Amino acid sequence: MSTGSQQTATPYVSREDWNARVKGWSIVDCAVRSKNFVQFVLRKFNEDGSPHSGWDSEIPTRAFQIKLGRSVSESRVGSQDIFRMGHPKVGVCLQPVEQGLVFSMAQHGHVIASGSGHQGTESITPDDESPGLKRIVCIQGWAYAVGMFRQVYKRVEFGRWERLPTNGLVTTAADAETLRWMGFADMDGPDESCLYAVGGKGDVFLFDGKRWRQCDFPSNEQLGTVTVVPNGDVFITGEAGNIWLGKEDTWQLIHRGTSSLLNRDSVWFNDMLWVSSDYQTRVVKDGVVSPVMYQGEPQWLAGHMDARDGILVIAGQKHVRMFDGTDWHWLIQPYDDA
Repeated sequence: MSTGSQQTATPYVSREDWNARVKGWSIVDCAVRSKNFVQFVLRKFNEDGSPHSGWDSEIPTRAFQIKLGRSVSESRVGSQDIFRMGHPKVGVCLQPVEQGLVFSMAQHGHVIASGSGHQGTESITPDDESPGLKRIVCIQGWAYAVGMFRQVYKRVEFGRWERLPTNGLVTTAADAETLRWMGFADMDGPDESCLYAVGGKGDVFLFDGKRWRQCDFPSNEQLGTVTVVPNGDVFITGEAGNIWLGKEDTWQLIHRGTSSLLNRDSVWFNDMLWVSSDYQTRVVKDGVVSPVMYQGEPQWLAGHMDARDGILVIAGQKHVRMFDGTDWHWLIQPYDDA
């Protein structure tokens, strides 16, 4: 997983909690609620690592939470088993209150919301809408769900999601193959007057608070993530791990990748762009792409990633590490490997 002095550090999750709640499960997504709470989704696959042969919703699913900043005598973790949720992922919101949102990419976006003394089940899309949601993003504290057929929903209050205006979105196609690619995989922006949504084959759309406009993007490659940084620049990642930089109708390919998979996540943290995939994590600073370094050594990190409130978390299937801007810390490390 990594090298350096943090390799032998005691993980934040104790052996007892790991045995009771994590051992035998795989981490499939993560989200940072705040510097005090990190959310995960765990799934229990066959012991030999082979795929489940039945419906995806039959795979055991567990919502798992790490509570940071607590002493060894305090409760540091929490978990809840979830039944019959297909293709689960996790997001967060800070408005109207801070919560974790475990949701299904199928089943009309079935959501289990919990935190801040509130808990409930919700559906993002109406029953007559197509599911296929890809991600929940948190912008100005509000949760937005994006997905296939260029769907974007905002959680406006407990239990209620509203679709953003569709003015300017083209949501019909002459043939099924084109329609299959018409979707959003990610969205980001400083506020609702400037939201970039990406996906499909070179789909880049900009929302100004009232209507969408398709940006002139120089490639028809599949796009996976978008990050809008404080100075207004926009980073987009696409096929093979390509990284694009620009805004509106002007884009430049700053890194040509060689990966066979899309990047999973990209975030702005510590004045750098961080990009993670199943294979590796890279940082981009001043247009230069480089490995993650710590104490003069490269850090071998991969998997799901999120950052908020001064911390960055990267979760592989069995390992989780947190970066506070200065040092790396183990949150989860299998005790069988110690």
